[in-house]
Amino acid sequence: MAVSSAVYIVSNVGLVSSLDWATNGRAPLHTAKALLEDGGPGFLVTAGFGLAMAYAWKAGGWPQVALLCFAILAFRHAVQLYLEMKRRWLNAIAQAQVLGAHGHAKLAQSHSHMVADLSRELATRLGLPQDEIDLVHVAALVHDVGEVEVAPRVVAAYYRGAVLTLNDAQEYQRHAVVGGEMAARLSGVDRVGVMVRHHHEHWDGTGYPDRLAGQAIPLGARILAAAEAATMIAIREPHLSRQELIQKVAALSGTVLDPAITPKLIEILGSDDPILAEPGSAVPTGTDISKQLLEAVGEPTLLELLDVGHILHYKGGHFYLTTGEPASPIHGLPELVELSLRQGQPVRQQLADASRQRIYEVFCVPLAETAIVLMLDITNLLSAEREQRRRLQQAYKDVLFAVTRGKLRFLDETDLRALLTEGEVFASLAFQHPRQVRECRQAAIDLAAQHALADRSFPLALCVSEAVTNVLKHAGRGQFEARVIHDGIRIVVTDSGAGIPLDILPNAILVDGFSTKESLGKGFNLMLHYMDRVWIYTSPEGTTVVLDVVRQRKTETGDKYDAEAVHEPEGG
Repeated sequence: MAVSSAVYIVSNVGLVSSLDWATNGRAPLHTAKALLEDGGPGFLVTAGFGLAMAYAWKAGGWPQVALLCFAILAFRHAVQLYLEMKRRWLNAIAQAQVLGAHGHAKLAQSHSHMVADLSRELATRLGLPQDEIDLVHVAALVHDVGEVEVAPRVVAAYYRGAVLTLNDAQEYQRHAVVGGEMAARLSGVDRVGVMVRHHHEHWDGTGYPDRLAGQAIPLGARILAAAEAATMIAIREPHLSRQELIQKVAALSGTVLDPAITPKLIEILGSDDPILAEPGSAVPTGTDISKQLLEAVGEPTLLELLDVGHILHYKGGHFYLTTGEPASPIHGLPELVELSLRQGQPVRQQLADASRQRIYEVFCVPLAETAIVLMLDITNLLSAEREQRRRLQQAYKDVLFAVTRGKLRFLDETDLRALLTEGEVFASLAFQHPRQVRECRQAAIDLAAQHALADRSFPLALCVSEAVTNVLKHAGRGQFEARVIHDGIRIVVTDSGAGIPLDILPNAILVDGFSTKESLGKGFNLMLHYMDRVWIYTSPEGTTVVLDVVRQRKTETGDKYDAEAVHEPEGG
């Protein structure tokens, strides 16, 4: 029987090969090889089944043949299950590719494929079963699909490695949850969603979205995290050598990455045929520098419109213009660039030239051993900002003076200095605890009693309590001072908080009950009602409230002195 089967196969292959050569001109050996590859296994299996059934009939009759048929049907069912599983995987991968094509820019697509290749190789080297390897591969293809729900501006900033604001960081972190939900809908591979959701979790528990740590993070997600970390370093720092890339990856072991996976990742990155191509080492010059820097800063449209300042290239301890000519740095710039290179991340600072007449907003972006520097001349911008603030303060000053009939004055720095040096200090106290409100209040009462103002001590104590309590509530700590001035007594309460924004200042002072984190609420209305003069100074460095109680004295006509008369400090 075996000989007959062999003769049949040889005869059939020879005949078909000859006919194909005669009609299509194909080489007989090529056709014979293709036939044996495609049909050989089938012939062998069929011959094997035939021999098995013959021996089964001979050994046990129909019962033995039935048992063999059952075994054959079970084998066929297993093959069908395998083929169905492969079909589902191919379908899932196709869906993943569609999701990726719709959800990502070219850079993100390239990133996803690099992560997929790395993840598959990692899973293989970790000895995972083939179905798990395929699962990880599909998850890697769609791991960032949730970025479709994130603002493109935020995604672009993330890929550049820019420092995101708190709101932008929260916006970007949503993609892990959204992507997990989308990936979970892939037919037949719902476990992919779990891997996608957790691929930004860190080994030490500092990741997102669920702050999982260690073995609590699914293994597939840990593999994705390792592949993601390596590819993002390669994308953000294309000038790194292979060894530098490996060093940066190794530094993440035990904090961001699973320490058991990192060595396998380093093996792959250090292999002769690495999945991530070794980055180039060329440093861009000329207009390329300008383009890269504008992208790194993150606001190219604004910077192009400003058309002020300089773009410099730092290399070998020297600065060059984009034309290649040497440039002289302003004071502090070399140190700022060296700091950026040491930290390996962009640095932003304001610097002044030697004459201190020009102010520059400086951005340093490190590129391996070199750096790109953008210097924006913001002198005129700062001057305009100061002038705008001065005009706004003057407008508030005039309005508050008129509305309160001269009782309330909005101070500038010159006015404040004059008020704080007038008269003699009676008591001074730094406070940071609610129990110290009583001490401040008692100091004010004692001062009023010693200067024939005992009848004003209760409203004075009430206003001091309000002022000090507001400082504790909104700034945490402050300074209380009681002074004796030429026509009465003065209370000064100062804090180092964020100040009252100018846009809410009128409401904070004049509207009864208005209160925000920065405002004074009801307390200020009490001060305006009971005090003879009220002064306020506010800036981003803090707020100062000055309360005056004036001694009433007889005039030449016998009338009492008008307590609402205002004493103008020098320069006020």
